[in-house]
Amino acid sequence: MHRFARVAITLAFAHKIRQAILRGEIQDQADAARKLGLTRAHLSQILDLTNLAPDLQEEILFLEAIDGHEPLSERALRGVVRVTALA
Repeated sequence: MHRFARVAITLAFAHKIRQAILRGEIQDQADAARKLGLTRAHLSQILDLTNLAPDLQEEILFLEAIDGHEPLSERALRGVVRVTALA
């Protein structure tokens, strides 16, 4: 059984949150975190995914979980975001 990978869903969600903030539908990241029941730190980690190179984001958005096996974890992806931020 195929379905979108969790990291793909999380990245799409991050873009949706970022757009809502930019449009003024949500005040800021703190407001988004409160409304979504997330810590500000975790929301910041999720939103950082939108800073990845566009070609990487595209690859991530098309990842699929096959028979329940995730191809990439959010934690591993956060490591990539951290490394690219330092470069």
